[in-house]
Amino acid sequence: MYSKCGKIEYARTAFDDMPEKNVFSWSSMIDGYGKSGEPDKALELFHQMQLRGVEPNYVTFLAAISACGHGGLVAKGHEIFESMERDYSLKPRMEHYACMVDLLGRAGSLHQAWDLVRGMPERPNSDVWAALLNSCNLHDSVEMASVAANELFKLNAKRRPGAYVSFSNTLAAAGKWDNVSQLREAMKIRGVLKDTGSSWVGAEIEA
Repeated sequence: MYSKCGKIEYARTAFDDMPEKNVFSWSSMIDGYGKSGEPDKALELFHQMQLRGVEPNYVTFLAAISACGHGGLVAKGHEIFESMERDYSLKPRMEHYACMVDLLGRAGSLHQAWDLVRGMPERPNSDVWAALLNSCNLHDSVEMASVAANELFKLNAKRRPGAYVSFSNTLAAAGKWDNVSQLREAMKIRGVLKDTGSSWVGAEIEA
């Protein structure tokens, strides 16, 4: 509870005072450190829990990979991701792939993120494509962003309005105004509404 409120020091005290710690308490603490911008402490706990014989579950791995993403620890995140199935027979789920794509994207490793998506054993869901699209928008990769946006449109565009607003801004920054107009028209047709607080770059062009 404390970690969710941002009071990570109180959460750690409560965690240390627990007479018995299960996988859920370990996972919660790891997640708390990751979201508080302390990936090293998150990974230290991830290591400690395994030394104490507590096997990480799907939630634990998601928290650990996410912590790596916040800290830009690409190699460590990839190592943890690979260990899921190799060491614990846990087949990565969509959320783990999405988290890895986000991790790689934050670090600017877009081609690695793309290779990961292409090599998935199952068809990527909207979370994965949205993670790739957001990463492409972050680094102004218009071509790859176009692919991700198209795949996202095929799935459930209405759930991801912010991603399209960001993509539109990426297109505008690249001077691709025709593409911006086409995207906005497609969003209107499909009923995609822009998020409150998001802005259309170059909106005055349409005026």
